[in-house]
Amino acid sequence: SIARIPYASIGVMHLGISRTQVDQDVNGFGVLIPPHLSKGLLGVVFSSSSFPERAPAEKHLFTCFSGGALFPRFAEVDDEDIRNTLLKEISNHLGLREAPEILSARFYRNAIPNYPLGHRRSLSPRMENLRLRHPKIQLVTQFVEGIGVPDRIRLAEEAATNLL
Repeated sequence: SIARIPYASIGVMHLGISRTQVDQDVNGFGVLIPPHLSKGLLGVVFSSSSFPERAPAEKHLFTCFSGGALFPRFAEVDDEDIRNTLLKEISNHLGLREAPEILSARFYRNAIPNYPLGHRRSLSPRMENLRLRHPKIQLVTQFVEGIGVPDRIRLAEEAATNLL
């Protein structure tokens, strides 16, 4: 059932830093950090590369994700020790020559579903039954499938097509 889907918490930090203080090329979407190279950092999105208007021309804006199923303790970015550990890790991966400014740090409890093996198969008959009984109801939620924005867009388009 939906209530049995385990969820992982994540931390999200927005960081600002002068462009002159970053050694790595951060033109692109971002970077995922493999678990064996991480102490708790999941990845960094180079927000100012994708959306230049989000930061002054001389600054980078990074959106950093931590915690998740493998590093649950590191989702708690409101803890100063955890923030400092993550900042060191981010600095090492991106070659930062100065500490970035923390613009915001938020903890999101139960943010990412971790679908158990066979989730879609066990959910499919119930979803099909719901669809047949209530054809005007379309569920476009992360507990059915997909956690990312592209999943939301694809499922919303499918729902709109089904309703038409």
